Amino acid sequence: MFGDREPWVSERLTIAAVRPGWYAHHCKDNEAWFSCNETIIRANIENDSWKKVTRLPCYSIQRMFKGLQTFERLFRLRVKSYVQIDDETFLLFLKGRVFFWEAGLENPQYLGQVERGNGPLPSGCCVDNNGVCYFGEYWGNEKRESVSVYSWERGQATWQRLYSFTQGEIRHIHAVQFDPFTKRVWVTTGDRDEECFIGYFEKTGAGVAFIPVAQGSQHARAASLLFTGEYVYWGSDAGKDTRVESNWIYRWSREHGELEQVENVGGPVYYSTMDDKGRMFFSTGVEGSLSERDRYCRIWMSEDGELWREIVRFEKDNYPMIFGYGLISFPQGTPSGNRIYAVASGVRESAGTWILEFLK
Repeated sequence: MFGDREPWVSERLTIAAVRPGWYAHHCKDNEAWFSCNETIIRANIENDSWKKVTRLPCYSIQRMFKGLQTFERLFRLRVKSYVQIDDETFLLFLKGRVFFWEAGLENPQYLGQVERGNGPLPSGCCVDNNGVCYFGEYWGNEKRESVSVYSWERGQATWQRLYSFTQGEIRHIHAVQFDPFTKRVWVTTGDRDEECFIGYFEKTGAGVAFIPVAQGSQHARAASLLFTGEYVYWGSDAGKDTRVESNWIYRWSREHGELEQVENVGGPVYYSTMDDKGRMFFSTGVEGSLSERDRYCRIWMSEDGELWREIVRFEKDNYPMIFGYGLISFPQGTPSGNRIYAVASGVRESAGTWILEFLK
């Protein structure tokens, strides 16, 4: 049940290819890694070739409803989040289960089950420059229990608790991302004003301390971050649980510690990426919030961090929100070759990965 429409794209872009049902998780140079149902695929985009890497074990409900997108959406049966550790190794989360794979393994290694929820959000897990992996807990958490960030590296039998937000401090963790400029791990949280934090971990004699740079209102509610040498960028994710009527892209100055409101983008901002030319991209979603001017998910782009323009637009489908919001995500890694990957879900156009190229 894929759509038969194409998204609107700006005159600077062309649709190079579409992979219905393939969800891109990582890209580097001409390669991209996808999941399609329980299969992990490694593809060369330049010569349009691909190969199956491995197959994930299925729950009985996945086998029962395989290929039925309505049920896959309702029961959240897709790979939720993914970390490419190196060119031949990855870690992923599927329905709360954690799997590790490296070249030479026919089947992925099962590392256990997260304690609460189905696993982190797509930007809620990362790997640092030493190969250490991290993830932040994400679940409904109506009772506002303590929420933790965990770490793991090859050779460890279990995940280690790196840091815990105390009971009542936050609801859950949205993003855990590695900053390549400072080599720090950054974390974002939500959802109420007082639960919204953006900051980083600093090593101390007793472990790590969390150093916030923004907090206390919906401007500090972010689902992903972008890093440059001068700034940290994010978009606010004030959704249908708030009275906020507009979301913005912000940037925080590393040198001066000042926060700047850069661009009004309307709907809640979820995901972001930066290509090998330094162009920055943020996507907005459709979830039924006051900030949404219509039923379109959008990609916004900037070449300098100051001037932003809309370049892609997908329309939310007619399914109720219980089947998933209208979203556009991006694979981890750095898009190159003048292309970007728009991973669409909950839209009238084909759900899956749209490969877009900039015209020369």
